[in-house]
Amino acid sequence: MKTAIDPRHQVRRLALAKIYSLETTDNTNTNLSEDIVKETLDIKNIDKKLYTKICEGVEKKHDELLERISRNSTDWELKKIFKVDLTILLIATWELLYNTAPTKVVIDESVELAKEFGSDDSTRFINGVLAGITDEINNDK
Repeated sequence: MKTAIDPRHQVRRLALAKIYSLETTDNTNTNLSEDIVKETLDIKNIDKKLYTKICEGVEKKHDELLERISRNSTDWELKKIFKVDLTILLIATWELLYNTAPTKVVIDESVELAKEFGSDDSTRFINGVLAGITDEINNDK
């Protein structure tokens, strides 16, 4: 399990804040202050390269990621998914498709984020959607 000081875990927490702010506003020019978020979330140490990769990757592949999430959240329309859950799914789906982190690590990190920031049902929902996306990715190979 990741510790609170693990730079990769901290990156995902900070990326969640940034991408969530973009998902909940109508424009891409958000005034989110990363310094304020870091202080609020008590983030002291991040892997800046990974942070940039995740944020830029999710932005560039946003539509593709949403398609995959939509296909694998069969009982929920995208617009009805809790925005924190959707943001966690966007990050995880991008990592599963384009990053070098092992599948188990991506899913475990996503569940940890859901425990910290999501609702009571978030962990089960996110785990189920990511299982479907993982199966889809494996079948594409």
